[in-house]
Amino acid sequence: MKQLFCPIIIALLITACSPQDNAEPVNYSGYTQGTTFSITIYGETNLDELQPDIDSLFDVIDKTASLYDSNSIISRFNRNEPVTFNDHFLFILNRSQEISEATNGAFDITTGPLVKAWGFRQKMGLLLPSRQVDSLLVYTGFHMIEIMDDEIRKSNPLVQIDLNAIAQGYTVDLLASFLESKNVNRYLIDIGGEIRAGGLKPGGKKWIIAIEKPAENDSAAQSVQQTLAIVNKSIATSGNYRNYFVSDGIKYAHTINPKTGYPTHQNLLSVSVITNECISADAYATAFMVMGLERTLAFLKYHPEIDAFLIFSQPDGTYKVEFSEGFQNFFAKL
Repeated sequence: MKQLFCPIIIALLITACSPQDNAEPVNYSGYTQGTTFSITIYGETNLDELQPDIDSLFDVIDKTASLYDSNSIISRFNRNEPVTFNDHFLFILNRSQEISEATNGAFDITTGPLVKAWGFRQKMGLLLPSRQVDSLLVYTGFHMIEIMDDEIRKSNPLVQIDLNAIAQGYTVDLLASFLESKNVNRYLIDIGGEIRAGGLKPGGKKWIIAIEKPAENDSAAQSVQQTLAIVNKSIATSGNYRNYFVSDGIKYAHTINPKTGYPTHQNLLSVSVITNECISADAYATAFMVMGLERTLAFLKYHPEIDAFLIFSQPDGTYKVEFSEGFQNFFAKL
């Protein structure tokens, strides 16, 4: 699960109700999966009554995909212990495989050992010798995992998976399905910046989301790069401008290229992805950071179901943006 950080997507709860609809939002927030969460709903539903079920959903995902729980399904799988895979685990792995194939391996859940070795998980930053990188690449790649119905096999016992880049998005989708099953259709779910906006707010207003302007440390004041208005959509952002280290004047960002085993070296700073499901937005945001600016823009031309907003640096240090054709439909008119 992702570690606690300042989200680079900001949900702005701007209340703009008509005189005929003066409903007030109800919020439930806290900590989960190493980050913050916030659930905001409108309507007559008593959110307090739903909290035990919401907490149970968080708990089942922790027991499924948390590397910090030594008895979770993923932890036992990584240790090659006998384990029964639940539907959540199988769904996440199957979707991971689909997105890995769609992005030609740019999204890969087997890079966990590389991320750990480079020190990004601990936010230490370690410059690795090439022989160590090469040794880890031997058991990196989705081709090392075989998924057959309810069975998952490794081709090498040293293969380890990390669902950090997709599990939060899946959790958002899971919570959205739960709320809708309880006839809660006007909601905003935010887990560490992975967001799903359902239904219109009172007054027929869309939900307002802000993409943060890149800043190189968590203590810097947040400023807005672009404000969005969305409804019945999910959005996730991946950025390279906070978690990095510098060695011999070279900047190493935390996104690992699964093909090379090295951190990406490029001018792409942040990617925000809008899709129907948050699990897809979460994974594609990570994949696009690996693919870089040009490959991502080329990919988006053939995938109109995915919209993305890319922030990148220029040689003079200034920032510039590119976005898919459909993304401008989400620009807010405040």
